[in-house]
Amino acid sequence: MKRPLLLAFSFLLSAALVRAQSGPGTTDGNVQSPREKYAAAFSLSLDNPTSRVNGPIKIPNINPTGSFARELADSSKAAEPPGKRTSTAIAETIVFNFFVWWFDQYVNNAEYSYISLETMEENLAHWFEWDPDGFIANFFGHPIQGCFYFNAGRDNGMNFWESSLLTFGGGLMWELGFERQHACTSDLIITATGGVFVGEAMYRASSLVLDNSARGIERVWREIAAGFIDPMRVVNRLIFGEATRTLPSASRVRAPFDGELLLGGSAISESAELTRNKTSALLNFDFVYGEPFKENEGESRKPYDYFALESNLRFTRSWTYIEIEGYGLITGKELVSRTSQNHLIGIFQDHNFIHNEAIEFCGTSVCGGTISRFQLAPAARLTTTLQLGWVMLSATGNPYVDIVDRHYNYGTGWMARADATLDLHKLGFFLFRWEHFGLTTIEGVAGKDRLDVLLGQYTFSIWRGLGLGVQYTQYLRNSDFDNFPDIKQDLHELRVSFSYRF
Repeated sequence: MKRPLLLAFSFLLSAALVRAQSGPGTTDGNVQSPREKYAAAFSLSLDNPTSRVNGPIKIPNINPTGSFARELADSSKAAEPPGKRTSTAIAETIVFNFFVWWFDQYVNNAEYSYISLETMEENLAHWFEWDPDGFIANFFGHPIQGCFYFNAGRDNGMNFWESSLLTFGGGLMWELGFERQHACTSDLIITATGGVFVGEAMYRASSLVLDNSARGIERVWREIAAGFIDPMRVVNRLIFGEATRTLPSASRVRAPFDGELLLGGSAISESAELTRNKTSALLNFDFVYGEPFKENEGESRKPYDYFALESNLRFTRSWTYIEIEGYGLITGKELVSRTSQNHLIGIFQDHNFIHNEAIEFCGTSVCGGTISRFQLAPAARLTTTLQLGWVMLSATGNPYVDIVDRHYNYGTGWMARADATLDLHKLGFFLFRWEHFGLTTIEGVAGKDRLDVLLGQYTFSIWRGLGLGVQYTQYLRNSDFDNFPDIKQDLHELRVSFSYRF
């Protein structure tokens, strides 16, 4: 019964959008060739034949993850929705919490979802404690939950900081009222910080896809694609009629955007948790949004005008392993801006999630750092990123911890990151990365954890956006505990993949 209803709803929505957007394909009266119409309809940015007529085409830019970023001649940032609907954003946050609670109780039959006024009163009277839930639930599920709070604000016209406050409020509401177990410090921190990181990325990515001047089938696929990226956004656009309203001008967000999709396989060598080499299929999706260096002096900068996000899924017979990491530039100031080099100093928010055969780690951090770009030759550019900061909260897998479903330490400490990308244009690009986390236990088995991640990558362009790449990654863990045997782990990963850059 549910499937026919879903198909019917999708058909009616598509029909309504097609009918509402029926009309000429252009709004400026210019005649487009079939090739130009195709490029305009299926481009995720305004870097198409019609948008490049009135301005010069710039030299491609290299971002810190090693990809060519297409700089657009006319670049603007994510437009805020017209008007601020604060009451609607708060109401949607409350409704979303009720929906998750309903699902947990009536579908999952989760013990913690059986709440009452007495459990709420108990939570209010009891001090925060550390969560005993599993690693995936706490450090993958809670950031996803937090991003819905965040996007309830962003999709209703609230700015970054207002939406961040709403995310904290939504998480606090859940912890105090919608679970019968006592409120947890770790859940509140990771829901707020992880929700902001994932939520702003989703909001800006969906803004690149949406176009209120699009019509017909193009409008349909843009609305559907944006809904997959940011579900909260499509809900609000349907409620307020924005999904079918056509504006006379192209209200597209114009920002440098470079994405890469990788398909391939990887070989995992022996480690502390593996008895033999293993091979597995992988799916990688990485993208970089924005440009760290401003062209116009005094141009305003907003949080996450520039950010990088990398995600990796690796499939084995027994499990799907996930890695998500990235950073967003919260604020920054250019120190040097020349033709041959640019330098920026700024504050970054970092988020790291690693879950593979040997390593379980999550960390949310605030860092100071620099981004530098050197034009070594017309077809050679070097970009470096250096960061040093505080890991506010971390979780590291630990076999000596056995508290309900929890088998990891809570910690805090410091992190360092260094990226270097050498782009040789037609000859491909090289990426080198080093990350270090020095952590001290704040709850769990007393001791110190040290984790290093080393990465080297080379990608060669085969034809247009298609490429062939090879990457080597090494994870080194060295942990010293006060009352238990130390842990040393060494995991090697070699991958070969085909990629498509867009």
